[in-house]
Amino acid sequence: INIMPKMNSNSPIPPFGSTEMYSISPNGEQVTFTAVDTKGEEVNTNWRTYLVRKIGEDPKDIVTNEQQEKNFIGRTQNPQFSPDGTRVFFQAMLRPGLESDYLYLASYDIEKQTHVKHTVSWDYSVGDYLIYNNKCLFTVDFDGNTELFSITLDYTAEKKETLKQLTKFENSPSSKLLPFGIIEREN
Repeated sequence: INIMPKMNSNSPIPPFGSTEMYSISPNGEQVTFTAVDTKGEEVNTNWRTYLVRKIGEDPKDIVTNEQQEKNFIGRTQNPQFSPDGTRVFFQAMLRPGLESDYLYLASYDIEKQTHVKHTVSWDYSVGDYLIYNNKCLFTVDFDGNTELFSITLDYTAEKKETLKQLTKFENSPSSKLLPFGIIEREN
């Protein structure tokens, strides 16, 4: 099934895009994905995240209304559905055209069509992430190591959520978060 028949876009985004650029809802009825317009793709860093609520419907950018577009002018990418399927989590950048900008975690309430920026006040990029039990586990390149952090998710206001560092690797090799919160260390 082609969920992008009217889009002149690529998803996953070449050359390195993979399964982190799309997600299927827990009930299997919705799809969210990151795409880039193929016109000028080689210089376009303003990737967008889309939601298909029902197979056969056109994809909708999860940042659609004018107010939200002002708040999400940078790239959005790597969406995941919450375990209950009511939210889409994604990474975002504050400024357009700056692929070196840091990535923060945000979420989109599918029914209310509202957004929350979760880690925007922290000056490090969220790497791989996993949502479970109203918490988020995520990796961060921090002090020369890849460390594991967590936050308890708050959907009521955009405030600085309390970050908790779960690992402290001294001069460790790189590690990455796998499904179910298992850490794989790369040597």
